[in-house]
Amino acid sequence: MRLSLLLYFLLILPISREVLESYMVTHMFVQLPLLYAVGMLFPNRKEYKTRHIWSNIIFVLGLLSFWMVPRTLDDALVNTYTEILKFISLPLIGYLWKVSWRHLSEMTLAFIYTQLVSMCGLFAWLYLDTPIQICNNYLINEQKIVGAIYLVITIFMCGYLLKIAFIGNKKT
Repeated sequence: MRLSLLLYFLLILPISREVLESYMVTHMFVQLPLLYAVGMLFPNRKEYKTRHIWSNIIFVLGLLSFWMVPRTLDDALVNTYTEILKFISLPLIGYLWKVSWRHLSEMTLAFIYTQLVSMCGLFAWLYLDTPIQICNNYLINEQKIVGAIYLVITIFMCGYLLKIAFIGNKKT
């Protein structure tokens, strides 16, 4: 709990916000995952009952979809309310995912993972191929770098899916 609170405090500091939000790459691939990790590091107080799992998963997937929209990332830089929402919702996403994922079936997890792969591929294509500036607060060359990173992530995720399909997911 101390580690999660320390990390959260460090991320809220104005200097770290300014540094991490100054470039699209650090905003998207450093600050947002670290906020998610804050929720993952927060300890469980009690075991969730099965009836809460699906509402948690639907809430988490809805919020993740919200934060995947480029306009939302852009809005978090200029709108204080959206930034506050970012610092509240992303740790909540991490915590709810942590307490819920182990109760899901392998088929459901595979479906969610496959959807994540397709979304990363879609964003790679979007950021690499769009000739216009998607985010008003970031330059087009930063957009191309983010697209390349999404493409690399998609390739590694596809490789992992192929490994599971042909070799299996044995933990030895």
